[in-house]
Amino acid sequence: MRRTCGGSGWPKVAPRLLAFKVGALSTAFISTAGAAPPAGPTDARGSLALYCQAECGEIQLGSFSMRARLPATANALVMSVADASEGARPDAAALAAWGEGELTGMSAAAQVVVLSWAAPKDQGAKALAEALRISAQAGTWIEDRDTGRYLDRAGALAMAEQAEAAAIDLSRLTVVEVHQSDSGLAILATRGLVRLGLPDLVEVGVPADQVDPAGARLNAIAQAMWEQGAARNGPVSVMEVDAARFVNADAAAAACQLKGTATLAYDRGNRAILGSGVRASVERFSGAFGECEGASNPAPAPVESLATVRARAIQRLRTEIRAAWTAGLPAGERLMVKAPFQSPEGQVEWLWLQVDRWEADDVLKGKLLSAPTSVPGLEKGDTVQARLDLVFDWIWVRADGRSEGNETQKWL
Repeated sequence: MRRTCGGSGWPKVAPRLLAFKVGALSTAFISTAGAAPPAGPTDARGSLALYCQAECGEIQLGSFSMRARLPATANALVMSVADASEGARPDAAALAAWGEGELTGMSAAAQVVVLSWAAPKDQGAKALAEALRISAQAGTWIEDRDTGRYLDRAGALAMAEQAEAAAIDLSRLTVVEVHQSDSGLAILATRGLVRLGLPDLVEVGVPADQVDPAGARLNAIAQAMWEQGAARNGPVSVMEVDAARFVNADAAAAACQLKGTATLAYDRGNRAILGSGVRASVERFSGAFGECEGASNPAPAPVESLATVRARAIQRLRTEIRAAWTAGLPAGERLMVKAPFQSPEGQVEWLWLQVDRWEADDVLKGKLLSAPTSVPGLEKGDTVQARLDLVFDWIWVRADGRSEGNETQKWL
């Protein structure tokens, strides 16, 4: 069925609205010093949970070989099996939102077994299809842990058929989650692409009225990566997206003739919100949707990425704010910067410090304004320092109480 672009005709994204509080993304999409962002998944891998009404059947491995744990990179089809019967079961609300098929009794399943698998990147679709068939044979219901879907046996077999199709429509194997913030902007993130050897996609700062078009855009970029490949596989990838070239007709129709250039920045994303895994954030998309059934729709208004806002803030800090500091801030005014502090486990916590000294080598020194939660040995009021190139944002408080800066907060 063809869809009309615009309004209610947009291909809908999955209705999983995960709210988060302001500040929850304080470490999102920032590479820490010395940690190079990954260039993409090294293989394809996924996880399926089998919920069994009584006892799960025998696991028929097929093309998979059994391993106690999956290797860091798979050179063949491998699978590990673990009993998870002691874990929680999905409640009625979860099944209603993400269930497909006949799921009566799933919440009271007697046994739960998790199948984790990995395969070479070019065999991801084949491995997914076979893992789904194995699950449908041994389990009563199946949880697709990569997308969050709950399936009965028929649903698992239908998904296996989709993964085996000559021309795959990736949107049938993945979902797009919407994460809402208090600012009214949203993060959109795909789930399920990594099991096909592709990075999951993220778009940050999406206005509420652009969520559906952005979801369609993410699906189209994913389809282009699957069918056409990215122009360059590295920390930054620039690729052409042309829905008219898609082999799968349904994917082309849903993309509404989208054509343009996507700039992707590879990162691990924010684990607290999006979980672990390699991702590519959509930094820019220059292009437009075309027409569906003759109804034209203008391209979504361009949305600045968090990285762009942060870069502009730091440029102003280097120039205008530094000049004001050098000239001497008026009495009653103060400058604060947001800087990274690392825990022994390698986690980064972003904290504000009040600048007391600005050294010639662009080292900012001052007192910590907040108490760390994950960096032992540091306390509020301690004297600390930070390099200017690692600062994330700044606030300039005027004598009358007005403040400037902190432009990145609306994204967080």
